[in-house]
Amino acid sequence: MMLLSPIAGVVGASSGTASTSYQSIAASDGTDDSYIDVTENMSVWDRSALSLRANTSANGAVTVDNLFLSAQTPRGDVSSGDMDRATLAVFQTGNEVTLSFGENVDTNNVPTDGAQLLTAHIEEQTSATPTTGRELLNELSNENIENLNQNASFTEKSIDLSGDQELAATPDNPGHYVYVLATGGNLSTSNGELEINGETTILGVEQLAAQDTPSEVSVSPDSPEPGDTLTFDVNATELDGETSHAVSCL
Repeated sequence: MMLLSPIAGVVGASSGTASTSYQSIAASDGTDDSYIDVTENMSVWDRSALSLRANTSANGAVTVDNLFLSAQTPRGDVSSGDMDRATLAVFQTGNEVTLSFGENVDTNNVPTDGAQLLTAHIEEQTSATPTTGRELLNELSNENIENLNQNASFTEKSIDLSGDQELAATPDNPGHYVYVLATGGNLSTSNGELEINGETTILGVEQLAAQDTPSEVSVSPDSPEPGDTLTFDVNATELDGETSHAVSCL
């Protein structure tokens, strides 16, 4: 099965736990006015919702075409199309995925000092799991760090950041991943737990789902007409017992 979200990491209308509310706004030039304070020591670039994208042509990825999307900001700016996300994918564990800035994102003036790529692997069967980039950002503060560490396993690596480069990430286990591109050098991890040690700027957030083995599905009849009854024969590979499924008609 494919668990898909058409837009990941959208900065929303409220920060949840933070005292300063924030909202997504339109394109910016990367100056100081382009950053929204989320907590006392964390800010978010106003292009972070559209900046970081996973390359869906990664080896083993199962893809479908994205929907046509239209978004409007509170000040009236409208963007239509695929939001730099032409296809949606479920990725293959053990295979490298590249993350890069969208072609319409101007990164000339973004800060690069202390750049880090933070990886969060969302734990299964937790009661307060952040399942989108936005939810993770809402929880990404010292006040909520204990809850985050209970619901996700974190790793981070330092990188030399330039606007047009590709960042490599490999989902090692099946499940849901969130990647956070940050500067400031103040995120640290130990034994899967995250610490925030000082001022941090979030430049991009991307999420993806990974699987060990794709399911096998056959449909009959091969060329159905409106009104026909369709039969789906599903082999869920390594899964045993009862499973749930969904059918989407486009």
